[in-house]
Amino acid sequence: MKQKAVSSILGIVILCFSLFVVAGTASIVTLSFHTFLSEDIRAAPLSVWPNGWFYYSPSEIQLAYNLNPLYDAGYDGSGQTIVIVDAYGSPATYYDLQLFDSIFGLPDPPSFTIYYPTGVPDVDWEDPTVQGWAIETSLDVQWAHAIAPGADIVLVVAQSSWTSDMNPSIDYAVTNELGGVISQSFGIQEPWLTGPYRQIMSEMHKSYVQAAAKGITVLASTGDDGSNGYPLFDFNSVSHPSTDPYVTAVGGTSLYMELDEDYVGTAYDYETVWEEAYLYGNPADPYLWYAGTGGGVSMFFSMPPYQIDAEIEVTEVFGETFTPKKRAVPDVSYNAGVYTSPVICVVTLPSGTWLYWIGGTSAGTPQWAGIVAIANQMATEWGGSTVGFMNPKLYSLYTRKQGADYLNCFHDVVLDDPGFPYGNTGWYWADPGTYPYYFDATPIWGYAVTSGWDACTGLGTPNAAYLVPALAALST
Repeated sequence: MKQKAVSSILGIVILCFSLFVVAGTASIVTLSFHTFLSEDIRAAPLSVWPNGWFYYSPSEIQLAYNLNPLYDAGYDGSGQTIVIVDAYGSPATYYDLQLFDSIFGLPDPPSFTIYYPTGVPDVDWEDPTVQGWAIETSLDVQWAHAIAPGADIVLVVAQSSWTSDMNPSIDYAVTNELGGVISQSFGIQEPWLTGPYRQIMSEMHKSYVQAAAKGITVLASTGDDGSNGYPLFDFNSVSHPSTDPYVTAVGGTSLYMELDEDYVGTAYDYETVWEEAYLYGNPADPYLWYAGTGGGVSMFFSMPPYQIDAEIEVTEVFGETFTPKKRAVPDVSYNAGVYTSPVICVVTLPSGTWLYWIGGTSAGTPQWAGIVAIANQMATEWGGSTVGFMNPKLYSLYTRKQGADYLNCFHDVVLDDPGFPYGNTGWYWADPGTYPYYFDATPIWGYAVTSGWDACTGLGTPNAAYLVPALAALST
C-alpha cells in the first residue's frame, strides 16, 4: 500500500492516501505494508467460492517456480522455522491459515507460534489501517506456508506500525534466533529518513548485521509504488529496509503460465516487469489506477562488495546505463501481479471471512522465505549451515552468468508489461488534490528491464529445483 507521510517533513497531508498517512515525530515514524488490492475485485465472501475469478493457487505457483522436484525428494522446509514480522496482526490468523489449508489441500504447519515483544495490540479492528495489516499478516503467513509446508511458522507481532514498536520486534526475532529466515513485507521511502530520522535506519541496520552474524537470512519487499514512491515524489526513490545491504530485496513481476481449457496453469511460460496502469471512470477525464514494483538506487547505503563484484549496471528509461555508486535494488523478484496474476488469501475481519485477490511485492517476500527454509533444510542435511546472509551467495551465481549457474537458477526477466512498457516508471501529482486524475499526473521515468540484473527485477525469479541446491552447496 502507500507509504505513510511524516508531517514534520512533508508539511502537508496527501489526502488521496489518507488511509495510510500518519503523522510522526522526530524519532518515530510508521512503516507501511506492501500489499496491493485490486480496486474492482478486492474480495468475495467465502460463501461464493468458487466463483470463476482468475487467480493462481499454491499448486500453480509451486509448479511455475519448479518446487515440485524438491517436494518429491523430501525437501519442504521440515525442521526449519520461518519468522514473519508484522504490525497489529490478526486475532484470526491461525483460523484463517487452517481454512486456507483446507481450501487448497495443504497440511497444517508442524507448529505456529505468535510472539508480542512490545505487547498485545489493543486496537479497533474496524479501523481500516489495522484491517490492512490483518490482510498483510494473513497473506504472509499463508503463502510462506504454501511454499514450505513442512516448516514451522513464527509470527512476531508489533503492537503498532510505529518504528518504536517495529524495530524492537525485528530485534527480538534476531536476538532470540526465532528462525533461520525472516520475512518483512513493509517499508518506508528513504526520503522520509533524512536528518534525525536516520537513527531509525541505524537501529534496524544493527539488527540486520546481527542476523548475518547469526546465520539468519532477512528479506524485505521493495514496495508497490514504482520507481518514485508513487505518488509522493517527483524524483526516483526506493524503500527501506529493502535497501539495507544485509537484507535481500524482493521486487515484483507478472507471471504468465500456460493454461489449459479451464484456465489452470500447467507450466511456466514467461514473466514481465510488474507494472500495471489502467484508466477508468469518465473517459473525458479519467482516473489512473497504478501499481508497480519498487526498485532503484539507495540514497544512503554504499554499493556493497557483492554488487561491485557482480559488475551490475542500472539502465534508465529514456536515459543512460551507468554503474551505481550506491546500493541498488531489488536483488531478486517474484510474482506480484494484481490483475495479471493475483493469488488468494483468507482473511477474517469483523464483517466476516473473505477471500482476497491480492498482489504486490509482499506476496513474493514470504514465498522467498519459504524457498530459503527449504534451502536451509537441504544445507543442514548435507552437513552445512543455514543459508544465512544470502546476497553474496546469490550474486556469486550471477558472476558466473556466462556459465550454467545463473541461467539455471533464475528466470531472467527481460520483458516489459505490454500495456505500460516503461520499466518501473512511477507517477506524480504536483497538486495532491487532483489525485488520481490522469491528466494531472506526470510520469517519473524509472528504470528499464534488461538481460541479467536490472533495477526492476534484480537477478530474476527462482527456478527453485536448481537454485535451492546451489544455495545449499554454497552453505556447506
